[in-house]
Amino acid sequence: MEAFSCYISASRAERLFLQNAEDSGISETLCSYHKTFIGAAKTGLLPKPRCIVYTNLACDANLLTFRHLAEFYQVPSFVIDVPTKQNRENVLYVADQLRHMKTFVEKHTGKHISEDALRERVACSRRTLDLLDRYQSERADKYVPSDLVTPLYGGMTSLVLLGTEEEERYVQMLLKDLESAPPAKGTRIYWMHTIPFWSQAVRDALSLKENVQIVGCEFAQTFDITQHADDPYEDMAMRLVYHALSGDNSRRIKMGLEHARQAGADGVVWFNHWGCKHTLGGSRLAKKRFEENGLPLLILDGDGCDRSHGGEGQTATRLEAFLEMLEEKADE
Repeated sequence: MEAFSCYISASRAERLFLQNAEDSGISETLCSYHKTFIGAAKTGLLPKPRCIVYTNLACDANLLTFRHLAEFYQVPSFVIDVPTKQNRENVLYVADQLRHMKTFVEKHTGKHISEDALRERVACSRRTLDLLDRYQSERADKYVPSDLVTPLYGGMTSLVLLGTEEEERYVQMLLKDLESAPPAKGTRIYWMHTIPFWSQAVRDALSLKENVQIVGCEFAQTFDITQHADDPYEDMAMRLVYHALSGDNSRRIKMGLEHARQAGADGVVWFNHWGCKHTLGGSRLAKKRFEENGLPLLILDGDGCDRSHGGEGQTATRLEAFLEMLEEKADE
């Protein structure tokens, strides 16, 4: 859903669908990615699905959006309930839901899901995540030019395509690029939440600059797994239960801090995307925790999808001041 809405926004077409959703009674305060998706469905741009599968992780808007669309399209839906506590009991609870989901998907698509193929996918996903973790560590000593799309693209592929040969090959190519990359230079930023790639102010400050780069994005590193299960359903359930955005914000902040250090970041941007209550609610605590651990953090307000929210002048001023502060700190 987020990837589709990013595509619409990059095409500068989001306003039509946002307005359509709001005109149909959807609250203005709902996440703009979700509103764009709902508007696209109601204008007929999206084809009618056979069924809808969704989860309460990691965004509470999922519970509204996909229930609403299931009613709109008059199609069956399946909800995966992920508890907020990280323990064995909850892993088994989610794994059982995934087994039922297999039956649900087979029924409504008419396609059989091979257990052997599923095991191969899970094994491939483990290898890919290990490679991605290695890439983030090795990149800390390298200069890799960064635009505003690639960090989020890594997040989308490591979620949507995880377990495929294409995603494993993509991460292998990232590692290959490091072999010829020069030593690290400039100011290094770790980004929390979505990136407003449409923003000229953010582009001017961070896109393809030698003196500053985005070296990581939390959405590309959402899994907090130190062990695996032989059963593929339990293994997948672990990734949901131990997801960085599962539970209270302290887990998300802890993992963000670990990954920012892993990437060799000099500072962190916490992007308060309009409509994301989980992110807005944790921003002040995040700033306190990151800075207590020696990493300056900028809370940047904006919208990752809806460019009509504007605020470009304030964004430019705050980003410029933050980057100047990091440069001065590096020279001390």
